[in-house]
Amino acid sequence: PQLYAQEAARGETVTSRARPDYDAVGIRAGSFLFFPTLDISETYNDNIFATQTNTDHDLITRFQPNFALRSDWNNHLLDINVGGDVGRYLRSDSENYEDFNAAINGIVDVRRDTTIELAASYDSLHEDRGSPDAVSGVSPTEYTRTNLQLGGSNKWNRVSLDVGLATVIEDYDDVALASGTLTNNDDRDRTKYSATARLGYEIIPQYEAFVSTTYNTIDYDSAVDDNAFNRDSDGYEVTVGTKIEFSGVLFGNVFVGYRSQDYDDTRLETIDGPTVGADLSWNITSLTTIKGGISRIVEETTQTGASGYFNTRADISVDHELLRNVLVGGDVAITNQKYRGNGREDDQYEAGAYAKYLINRNFAVSANYDFLRKNSNAALSSYTQNVFMVKLTTQY
Repeated sequence: PQLYAQEAARGETVTSRARPDYDAVGIRAGSFLFFPTLDISETYNDNIFATQTNTDHDLITRFQPNFALRSDWNNHLLDINVGGDVGRYLRSDSENYEDFNAAINGIVDVRRDTTIELAASYDSLHEDRGSPDAVSGVSPTEYTRTNLQLGGSNKWNRVSLDVGLATVIEDYDDVALASGTLTNNDDRDRTKYSATARLGYEIIPQYEAFVSTTYNTIDYDSAVDDNAFNRDSDGYEVTVGTKIEFSGVLFGNVFVGYRSQDYDDTRLETIDGPTVGADLSWNITSLTTIKGGISRIVEETTQTGASGYFNTRADISVDHELLRNVLVGGDVAITNQKYRGNGREDDQYEAGAYAKYLINRNFAVSANYDFLRKNSNAALSSYTQNVFMVKLTTQY
């Protein structure tokens, strides 16, 4: 029976629906369930330094353990996750890394239609060599990100209100250059505060119109960066949109709006303009899901003369269930990064494909291929990458 595919339930996709014969059951610990997992993968990257010329290739072995503790209560919710990502390069020891993440998320059910959510996370990461703000250090730049969130939601018949506060703290380590000097990354350290309110109205069942507004302020630790720019800023975003669902076959969110980010330093141009967003899933058949997304957001940078950049991305993916325990799929994406103030513009093209075989509820194997091409009008910033990966997943 496990050789036959199964249909997706309402509002689910090929990848999100439950597979009782292959899903982890967890370890009972009182009123909690404990889910340990471990991914072991081998990756071949033909351009590990993301360079336009003199490319170098390598094999990377990765170990990614994760431990999740989830409440099994009738009311309220508590999730705790701790994980890591350890990468070892066969030839380029300087690229070895040890990343770490921890997160806790809690939901308090005050009443049937009223909830309060608290979340906190801490990530110790390394910066990708292809990042536009990465320096050419002898090793990747390491940094930490702390995220704190407090939110609440309430629903009155057809009217809903969601509010939230968030704080994101990023701290970048200095990195040594080939010359032996130390690059100062302290001028990238910053804290972002934001407040969001979303008001929704259910026009008819499964259709909700909404208006959302977000205000943010970004405070850099350094009064000025290494180029004597004050990068503190304030911004806002206002959007209107709709949440839709067509009989569980097509569902998601679509919105349009306006975004502006104004900088304290008058030499840094204000970034403003229209913003769009979409996140749609379409179960084109009972065995195939197509997902599409569009986003346009403002990103920070410390590049000379640039205040920031608009990051516009469009992507589409297809997932298909060949058998109940065999999944295949692919995706393509286009990203445009247009900087305000220094004339830089990057276009990034991505494509990928995967196959996943669920052996049983404890083991799975998968293979991935990803292609990336970046075109930039900045000198020596264009590059191409081909990445192949095979992975073994163990879970309980």
